[in-house]
Amino acid sequence: MDSPAHKPSSKAADDVLLVRAALDGDGSAARSLEERLLGVPRFLALINRRHGTALRDHDLEDLAQDTLIRIWKKLDTFEGRGTLETWMFRFSLLEYLNRLRRKGRDPVLPPADPPGREPDAAPGGVEHDDLLRCLEEIPPAESEVIELRHFEGLSFQDIGERIGVPTNTARTRYYRGLKRLKGKLTRAEAEEAS
Repeated sequence: MDSPAHKPSSKAADDVLLVRAALDGDGSAARSLEERLLGVPRFLALINRRHGTALRDHDLEDLAQDTLIRIWKKLDTFEGRGTLETWMFRFSLLEYLNRLRRKGRDPVLPPADPPGREPDAAPGGVEHDDLLRCLEEIPPAESEVIELRHFEGLSFQDIGERIGVPTNTARTRYYRGLKRLKGKLTRAEAEEAS
């Protein structure tokens, strides 16, 4: 049975209901959802700044449109493992990384560790769907911490407070989850190569 730290927050549960209502044709829910989706261009601008403005403004605008279209097409996959904004940020980040990879760059997840220390991140050039699938295959307690650390940029202390665990527990889940995630991604890449 899931512990309280593994259960979706009431905000995430509300977000699932909102998405389902919008997909079922509820006009009010669709308008609310559209307003929330306005965060995608801001997410992409933030991600671009974190990557040294690798994309120019017009490229970023194109990416925002493409990302919004992909999000609309994938809304039915939103399960409420986090808030809608967390899901959209993760989606935006992966779309951004895929765009950079297609432009011939070799990005990694944004560093979550202090400068001067090599970040523990997934290999560069990871496909969006592969990373999402691998995140879903590791224990929820670990994937949640990885998502909060990399996709929202939270400190271990902030993560611990958000999910109701001590800071060291959040840190342990993060590193254990990264180890599992790297293993799954490495196996996925090896399977694709063979």
